[in-house]
Amino acid sequence: MYKLVRMEDIELVKDMQAQPHPALRETIASMHDEKHQQPMIEIRLRCDKAKKLSILEYLPGEILREDKKTFLYRLYVPKDEHFWYANLLAFGDRIEVLQPITLRKRIYEDSKRWI
Repeated sequence: MYKLVRMEDIELVKDMQAQPHPALRETIASMHDEKHQQPMIEIRLRCDKAKKLSILEYLPGEILREDKKTFLYRLYVPKDEHFWYANLLAFGDRIEVLQPITLRKRIYEDSKRWI
């Protein structure tokens, strides 16, 4: 997936060659098979619908349930990588970490050090 605003000098070509990509669900599922070495953690969030598109872009996962103002969201992230943590924090009070509790505590402890 590419953002058009990040592209320069775009040219239309007649002979387009594209590589098929697996669906997001297939990719996530493959991360949980025995061949995948990196441990993953499941995160559940309550998210503000006003940030829905940004959340879907920067925290790829799946919507479990929606109401008028919020949605319940699940994503899987590599336990030992930290880029997802920065993206999570960037949404501030527009998301609430529901699970795992250890992540809630980590955010709380980190935020005390920032003050």
